[in-house]
Amino acid sequence: MTMLSLLLATAVWGATYHVAPTGNDTAAGTEAAPWKTLGKVNDLKPGDTLLVHEGTYVQTNPIGPYVDGTEGAPITMQGVGAVTITGPTARVFSYAPDLQPVEWFVFRNLRFADTMWPARFSEGANHVTFEDIEIARCLRGIEVFGGGDLTFRRVWIHHSLAGIGLAGGVKGTTEPGPNGVLVEDCLFENCLDKYCVPPLPWAGSADLTDTEGVGAQTECSSVVIRRCVAHNMGDCGFDVKCGTLVDSCFSSGSPNGYKLWGISGPAILRNSVAVNNLDTGVTFGAGTIENCTLANNGRCELRPNGPYPGITLRNTIMVGGDEFLVRAYRAKSQSVHGQFPAMDHVLMWKPVPPNPTQDQQTIWYTHDGDCERVTLGQLQTGAVVFGPGGVYQDPLLVDAGAGNVRLLPGSPARGAGLVGANVLTDCEGNLRGLVGAPDDLGPYSSADLGIAATAYDHQDLKATAGGATDADGDLLTYRFAWYVNGALQPDLTTDTVPAARTQPGEVWRCEVAAWDGEEVGPTTSASIVVLASGPTQPVVTIAPSSPRCTDPFIAVAASSTGDATPIAYAAIWWIDGVETGLHEFGVLGNVARKHQRWRCVVVATANGQTSPPGEASVTVVNTMPSAAMLTVGGV
Repeated sequence: MTMLSLLLATAVWGATYHVAPTGNDTAAGTEAAPWKTLGKVNDLKPGDTLLVHEGTYVQTNPIGPYVDGTEGAPITMQGVGAVTITGPTARVFSYAPDLQPVEWFVFRNLRFADTMWPARFSEGANHVTFEDIEIARCLRGIEVFGGGDLTFRRVWIHHSLAGIGLAGGVKGTTEPGPNGVLVEDCLFENCLDKYCVPPLPWAGSADLTDTEGVGAQTECSSVVIRRCVAHNMGDCGFDVKCGTLVDSCFSSGSPNGYKLWGISGPAILRNSVAVNNLDTGVTFGAGTIENCTLANNGRCELRPNGPYPGITLRNTIMVGGDEFLVRAYRAKSQSVHGQFPAMDHVLMWKPVPPNPTQDQQTIWYTHDGDCERVTLGQLQTGAVVFGPGGVYQDPLLVDAGAGNVRLLPGSPARGAGLVGANVLTDCEGNLRGLVGAPDDLGPYSSADLGIAATAYDHQDLKATAGGATDADGDLLTYRFAWYVNGALQPDLTTDTVPAARTQPGEVWRCEVAAWDGEEVGPTTSASIVVLASGPTQPVVTIAPSSPRCTDPFIAVAASSTGDATPIAYAAIWWIDGVETGLHEFGVLGNVARKHQRWRCVVVATANGQTSPPGEASVTVVNTMPSAAMLTVGGV
């Protein structure tokens, strides 16, 4: 059993204000009497929320914000319904009145259209979140110069001249850029001249050929890009010069898919696709490319950079190329062909047309000094070897021309990867493979495990056999044999495997045969996959159980797993059926009001699994009056 015991939190629960196109800035800012303009966000205090009601807001001046939230009490600006912000202002959100970054802010459910700069924080931003944001037909997207702890979630930028830009402070590379950036579940698309009809009013002041979904300069650090799509961008889907993890992303239809330079730190490109990009699918400077498919791009460029020269490719498919498939540059210290890069279970394939040119015959082109060329035939015959597990056949993709790079049945890339999935899940979150079994190449796991049964690692495995018949009428018994990952376990001969013998990821197979006392019948088998135990539904309690408005109160949650895996808890409070956005487990005194019903909903996460929600509620009771002051005197 794992118990979460939490001390009183220091979060501040603020007030909620309202703004609507029909409002008045001299009003109280309530739902019944809303404000009118977005600039009223600057009247907010830490912990406050501004609800922006449905409608169109025309901005002629920057909004700021010129106020900050604090840790545990961010300021939130959230759209309610369809909210559009437009107008000729140079920058809608821009913060630099005192050369300080904006801090602890949440922007949620807002749409920007036909404006120049939705958000540009030239002095940086710290602990700022953009969620459920749309940017359409704008000069720029969101730019942050310095700061850190930034989250961009479900941001859709299209028909604009830029995406998300991250760089150093106003002095450029002499100041650090954002440290700690998460970009996930975002879409960047159609940022090219031919898609912007009618033309953008700023087309003459910016270059659509330089648009990127995400761009991060060398002075940035700890950038994670996950489950994002870039399509039809002017220059590149993702252009990152610092250390980064790009996981489960898709880039297509642009001059360049990914430019991961690895200048100020190595990069990881994982479970991702680059397909039908005109120039390069990937330009890569340092780090690891794993479980990716690079198909029908102009080429792939491997350019070792600076202090991080090592490049590794594994479990990856590389197909096509208008010229050569790969152009590689050796690090200066490497002079022998094959030392760069490290290749491990990589499929390379390039159809050769009739009467090919030299480039069309070349699958690998080492570009430095005396150039070296490798043809597909040299790889197929073993004249040149690029690491273990190489496959040099057509991978049989479903339809790479249409962007579908899944594997067809019979693909040589199925089961051709490393034994034991080096990446546990594929780009869609599916389990990649089984312990002891080879992985598929590329970002999609096509393995049909053929096993419907699963058990958790805290459970015994139990086989139930029956149904055999004997024409002689003999009494039948059953003989059991157990295998784990294909290896017989000779000491296990009953119908049960104790939980202590199993580990997550193992595949157990039980074979059973009927025995009539003289002969053994045919063998029947069934398999089961052992999964790591997920957490149980949390039991939530709130103390005190009947708080007064002056009392602090706290929620405590308890869940368990079948092992000692740490459990993480997340909470959200509701007041009278309305979600508050308060995620701390403790509520300070003088925050709640009499007769309010406070409900805390908690989920537990462990072993990659999330529990069903648990909850508890309290009602704030009346607070008795204080004692009266009394004096008695003669009259």
